[in-house]
Amino acid sequence: MCDVLVGGLPVPPALLAAIREGRWRVPADHDLVAAVFRDRPAQPAFYGTSGMTGETAYWHAESDPDTIAQYVGRADPKDPPGDIDPSKSILIGDLGPDQPIALDYRTGQERPPVVYLTTYGGWIQVAPDIESLLERLGLDE
Repeated sequence: MCDVLVGGLPVPPALLAAIREGRWRVPADHDLVAAVFRDRPAQPAFYGTSGMTGETAYWHAESDPDTIAQYVGRADPKDPPGDIDPSKSILIGDLGPDQPIALDYRTGQERPPVVYLTTYGGWIQVAPDIESLLERLGLDE
């Protein structure tokens, strides 16, 4: 069971372990990061639990319609998900300004997919779960 909630949502144990063990950090190989996220990192940051809590609280509380429209996106069946529900997500990092990385809990709380807001439009799924992302980035050991 999860021992940390952010915005009322459970942080996956694998992510908590990576944070505690110092593995949850941006890889030095930005070509690898670009391959995984399909976007070049500008000023990448992977958040610890306090960063997730602060960024997600702001994210959940956002009420400006223009800001919401800019960040929520639209469903895209060709490159899903395309959109996100801020109230059902945790921000876990970013690749730079306006490039958030999130856990998307719309399908359930057990294994949320990892999604990313691209610079070229819309949210894309970059991994089916945090374990897969850690493996793809070489942060699983």
